Amino acid sequence: MTTTKDTDKPSANVNVQERVAGGSIGDGARSSYAAFWPKWICFSELQLEEAVALSCDVDPEAVRNPEGFGFGGHAADDPDADFDPLPDTDFQVFSLRHEIAERVAGVDFKITKRVPGRNGGKTPYVRTADFARWAVRMGKKSSVWQKLPPAFERLASEEPATTWPWGDHHTELLDHLNAAAALWDKYESSSPATAPTRDDVIAFLTARKLRDGRDFPKRVAEVMAQILRADDLKNGPHNND
Repeated sequence: MTTTKDTDKPSANVNVQERVAGGSIGDGARSSYAAFWPKWICFSELQLEEAVALSCDVDPEAVRNPEGFGFGGHAADDPDADFDPLPDTDFQVFSLRHEIAERVAGVDFKITKRVPGRNGGKTPYVRTADFARWAVRMGKKSSVWQKLPPAFERLASEEPATTWPWGDHHTELLDHLNAAAALWDKYESSSPATAPTRDDVIAFLTARKLRDGRDFPKRVAEVMAQILRADDLKNGPHNND
């Protein structure tokens, strides 16, 4: 990819606005990095990164390109699948959507699980239809989420999945509880030091804001910290003695 000086290059926001306004996302034009929908509509659950890529009509395999997203090369899972370099504006739309989705994951839509991923981190998964419905709602208030691919929008019409433990019941506080549960992802019962402390959980929750802008109630955070505490964790300092 040709490198340009920052002073010669339009801002990311300008490019994204032009990209969305032009309707080039999901307009049916095929390219080697366009999503192969017959495959991806089969999955009721996706990695968050995959779901965001599909919202841009970009095949998730192109996102996993080991040569670097936007620079062409081969898919990680299919060495024979070539992908064209992704235009700067496509990359910027994906990056903005991914940033937004990461920041609201667990609050505006549910994270179904987190599994060990690349670079030693935890990869979040989402219900495909739930994420699509959220993206459609976002498109009504933000130009970044407009012009979704028709195939992606159709995913939003699927019936909501019934999931444990709350089924179809949903509240804002349950989303915050789900987000705080991620603090326990690295806990191992054989190593008490890996457990977050009560204060860790409370601090995480009270640093968040409710949708109406109010501070997160400390008393609610204290109760949630107790609910999330592992049953096999003994009282006292977290150490390996």
